[in-house]
Amino acid sequence: MKKKNIIIIGSGISGLLSNHILKKKYNTFIIERSSDAGGLLGSIKYKKMFFDYGTHVPFKINHKEIDNILFGKLKKKKWNIFKRSVKEGIFNFGKLDKTSGTLDVRLLNKKILKKAQKEFLKIKPKKKFTNLLQRINYEFGTTIKKYIFEPAIKKISNKNLKDLTPDFLENFSIERVRLFDGEKTIKLKKIPSYNMKLSYNKISDRNSQYEKYYFKKGGSINWLKQFINKKDIFLNSSIKNIRIKNKKILDVRLSNNKILKCEKLIWTGPPVSFLHLANKKIKTSKPNFRNLIIVHFEIDKKISHNLQYVTNYDCNFKTYRVTFYSNLRNNFKKKPYNLSCEIITDNENKDLNDLKNNTFTELVSMKVIPKNSKILNSFITFKKSTVIVHSPKSYRSFKSQVSECKKVANNIILLGRNNFKHALYLNLLDTYNQSVNL
Repeated sequence: MKKKNIIIIGSGISGLLSNHILKKKYNTFIIERSSDAGGLLGSIKYKKMFFDYGTHVPFKINHKEIDNILFGKLKKKKWNIFKRSVKEGIFNFGKLDKTSGTLDVRLLNKKILKKAQKEFLKIKPKKKFTNLLQRINYEFGTTIKKYIFEPAIKKISNKNLKDLTPDFLENFSIERVRLFDGEKTIKLKKIPSYNMKLSYNKISDRNSQYEKYYFKKGGSINWLKQFINKKDIFLNSSIKNIRIKNKKILDVRLSNNKILKCEKLIWTGPPVSFLHLANKKIKTSKPNFRNLIIVHFEIDKKISHNLQYVTNYDCNFKTYRVTFYSNLRNNFKKKPYNLSCEIITDNENKDLNDLKNNTFTELVSMKVIPKNSKILNSFITFKKSTVIVHSPKSYRSFKSQVSECKKVANNIILLGRNNFKHALYLNLLDTYNQSVNL
């Protein structure tokens, strides 16, 4: 009996994992708009060094079948494996904190801190919110909102809190803060409602349950290479037309006019794109799309700390996050030492040399690289409209688009963020469960 066709849109981790599971039972075809597979887990080779598009560290999720697929065939000698939490730091209020990567309310003066602690400890029942301002005021208090969250979130989103969806904190991993001394924090974290909002004061206090991997001589894409079979992927391709009859997708026409019959369509792209291809008119409210500029450096001096990445919430700096590859690879003996600096912006900076120099000056000022470092090589990656910032209205619109997709076609499967799974753990679990049940 001839195998039926499964069309998969997108070659990120969801598309690749789904393809790996389904290809034994079906003919699978991955449609990828760009020239490379891997999505945000992609890497760039520049001369002899590898750089990523961001801080993406593969980790086991303690699910036997998924972990066996994702890590079972890796040659462990080629990987730096660390079982504790990723070593993250934070730069805020003009200071570098090497002990943790979470926002620290304790940096405020004693009077303001005491007020923030008092507001935070008020016991409140669970409540639904229509925007982020409501949530932060209710769950954390107005003091933490004003001095901690408001400036940090403004830097990421360039929006006011009332114009953001309530789950913004989880989407950008800033849902917990440091607020009390170590002993009181540990005591409060035993209470579920506080545990969700408080982080440990030091990375060393936190025992991660997930084993993490980073390739010693490459980037995060090496994790996915075991799943990338170019025979399964149409690179530089997109869908030109979708033929639907009686709520069933019959076939798709690619940008090169090739037609593929379709038993199931797995969609990891924006749901509104599918609706447009299906000639379904729907009122939409667009989120705010911000650009991501990544400035990559090779420097001559050894990184003077063991942090694997640092997030910068100080609004006086353009730098948002810095990834230190030598520390991720546990390789400190041989130069050059390479790192990537992410900048979230609405601008398209044309003066690349000026941007490079200004970014390097910020890194020295942040004290995350030695003062007397010299740039050996550098280049810039520009990712247009990569950072998605949802307003309450655009998020409601997104939900309605997802619902409408399922009404238009009963053989479409929405994965990843389209199924409201933002965290990698939930994304992988959802992808696995939906794929094995096809």
